[in-house]
Amino acid sequence: MIKTCLGCGVKLQSTDEKKLGYIPLEVLNKGYCKRCYKLTHYNDFKDAYQKVNPKDILKKLENKKGFCFFLLDLVNLNREAFNYYHQIKMPKILIINKADIIPQNILYEKIKIWLQNNFRIKEDILFVSTKKNIGITKLQNLIEDINEPIYFLGMTNVGKSSLLNKLFELAKPLTTSMLPNTTLDFIKVKTKKIVYDTVGFPYLCEISNDYLKKMMINEEIHPKNMPIKKEASLLIEDIVRIKIDIDSSITCFFSKNLKISKIYDNNKLYLDEKPLIIKVPAYSNVFIKGLGFGYIKNACTLTVYHLDENLIEVLPSFWGKVF
Repeated sequence: MIKTCLGCGVKLQSTDEKKLGYIPLEVLNKGYCKRCYKLTHYNDFKDAYQKVNPKDILKKLENKKGFCFFLLDLVNLNREAFNYYHQIKMPKILIINKADIIPQNILYEKIKIWLQNNFRIKEDILFVSTKKNIGITKLQNLIEDINEPIYFLGMTNVGKSSLLNKLFELAKPLTTSMLPNTTLDFIKVKTKKIVYDTVGFPYLCEISNDYLKKMMINEEIHPKNMPIKKEASLLIEDIVRIKIDIDSSITCFFSKNLKISKIYDNNKLYLDEKPLIIKVPAYSNVFIKGLGFGYIKNACTLTVYHLDENLIEVLPSFWGKVF
């Protein structure tokens, strides 16, 4: 009898349709809960998002022995993510997944050096893409040489389940979707190795539905230069408004699905909200977690409206002073 959902790992039950893990008795042998079925076949996200406590993920890993592949992608390289990374005590390798979204003017080697310098990464760093088959064979060879339990960990929405589906060509695939925390519990993957898919670490703040819908980037990011004067603001969708205190420009690295525009001070959108004031040194990347980042060449002060302070972070740029 299948006791947990093959797609998300939640415990299966056939008694309460309103609770997680519901599956009708007549299709119990299929192994997928109703939530996973609706996500996979109908792209139905209604009532599907579930909050996850990162402490619960770390507690599950306590005293476990094995090997960890920790996944991030270009738009999830931040201190919060690496705080989780450094709490994983078992041997590990950092995987930068979705390498196909990385703009061509950002060299992998530059990112490696940047990660080592800014986040104290001493372990190996591997760039991987299921879409372009980047690093897949190398990763499969690494897995073949590991003779202990393997855990795939990382931030939510960085593609852990999709990567496992690709690596092991699973007959009953793990559920994947653009919804953060599609995976709800540890799942033992059906393969000759002992491999676990895991719940993604969530960001420690409330995220709006509009924000969630824009977190998935499926193709190479192309930079867009946006000159900004003091009397104007950068508007990213209706997610965030950013004012800059000097005449300058922001080179935007976001999905093409995000509408980025300029609005002026006579447009009062979000100006009645309490802003964040952020000092930005010269040659910085301003990351908006899960969405992308802007490169700013000149030192300035940003006034940011309509965004949780935990979702924005300023870091030195990948390029230093040469971009």
